[in-house]
This record gives sequence, C-alpha cells and structure tokens, in this order.
Amino acid sequence: MDGVPKNDYQLSIVLSEKINKLYEIKNIENGVKERLKSAIRHLNYGDQDTELEQRFINYWIALEFIFSSPQTDDNTFTRLKTNLVNVLACSYMKRNMDYLKSKLVTDGHIDLQYDIWESETSLDAIADDPTLPLIWKYKLKKMKSRLLGHTDKRKLYYINHIHNLERHITRIYNLRNVLIHEAGIKQDIENITSNLRYYLVFLLDQMVAFFSDFNSENNSKLISIEDFFNTYLNYRKMIEVNYDLSIIKSIPIAKNLW
Repeated sequence: MDGVPKNDYQLSIVLSEKINKLYEIKNIENGVKERLKSAIRHLNYGDQDTELEQRFINYWIALEFIFSSPQTDDNTFTRLKTNLVNVLACSYMKRNMDYLKSKLVTDGHIDLQYDIWESETSLDAIADDPTLPLIWKYKLKKMKSRLLGHTDKRKLYYINHIHNLERHITRIYNLRNVLIHEAGIKQDIENITSNLRYYLVFLLDQMVAFFSDFNSENNSKLISIEDFFNTYLNYRKMIEVNYDLSIIKSIPIAKNLW
C-alpha cells in the first residue's frame, strides 16, 4: 500500500470535523467547501463498501468532484491528471525524505533535531552506524545517490516519478471506464484501488491544510480551488528551475491523515 492512511472510518470522522471548521471561514469559496464535502462523502462510502469495485468507483468519484469544472469545454480528466500530478510530484521527494527520517527517529537512531539531509557527511554518519539495520543502510545510500549527489540524478528521479504518475493515473482512468461504462468485474484491483485511495487522502490532506491557512481576518481575498492548483503549479516551476534541494525541502506537506 502506498502510504499508511489512518483507520478508514476514523479518517472520515476527522475529515468531517475539519471540513465543518472550514465552513466557518468566510473567505473560502462555497465551491471549495462543496467539493471537499462531496469528496469526503464518497470516501466514506468507499471505505464502508464491501465490494472492491464499488470502493474503487467511489474513490474515483470523490476525485472527480474535486477537479470538476463549471466550464463545459473543460475536460475533467485532463484537469484531474494535470493538477493531481502537480500535487503528488512536488511532494514526492520531500515526502520520502520525511518518511525515512521519521522512521529513524521512531527507531531511536537519531534525534528529531538531526538533519540527515543537510549534507552527505550528516547522512553518512547515520548510514555507517554499525547498529543500523541493513535495509535502512541501503535506503539511505539509495536516497543519498538520488538527492545529495549530482543535480542530474535528482532531476531524473523527479521526472521518472512524474512519468510513472501520468501512466498510472491513465491506467486508473481506463479501469474506471471499464467498471462504469462496461459494467466490468475486476477482482484483481486491490493494489490499484489502494493507490487511488492514497492519492485521494493525500490530496484531501493538502487541501484542508492549504485552505485552513487562510483563516485570517486580515485576508479579505476570496480563495478558490484554482488558487490551490496554481500554488502547486508554482511549486513545480520552482523545483524545475534547477532542482535545488533547498527548494524541494521547503515544499509544505500536511500529514494529518496519512
């Protein structure tokens, strides 16, 4: 499973509570609130359904609600693919870095304040620890070669992930068409349904955090879903200037739901 989301039903409760608080923020467009509310409703439907195909369909419908457009000439799948890739791609390297560090902290190998990504020396000091399990030595050395080495390797790591995301989202969409339009039955979709749910939960987490930050009496601007999408488009442009590690590390990632 890509990521470790919190307990299914409890997750829906937490999300509902957060959305209820967002409803009280006046400078968030009602369209944003309705998208979030509908997405959470279908996430809840999917989590409680016993049939895997119905879980898949509900998770996909939740995503479609988020990326739908009132413009009739806009293609929902194109909007979904473009903007979902931006959110996932911008967060990918930072997410992996944070995950590795959190595991090392949890297992007692480093303190929370220790920055293993500061330099190759700081990472090697941990990776060369004889008490560190071999699997973590391997993961740290692998990430070192991808992130702390030449910029070309960092760029390749990033671009390969984008290509994988684009292919996988297209694969998920094709499966969606089979299930909905052809009433197909696919029993071997557990992994792809798990991926789809992770994409949805990760996206909701980032959206809730993003819009919550605008709860300010001094901010009179009305915030729309396009502001969220454009923020991640700008993050992507910042990363792709020169794939600077400091920029990658600065990308904010909410981790309340996964």
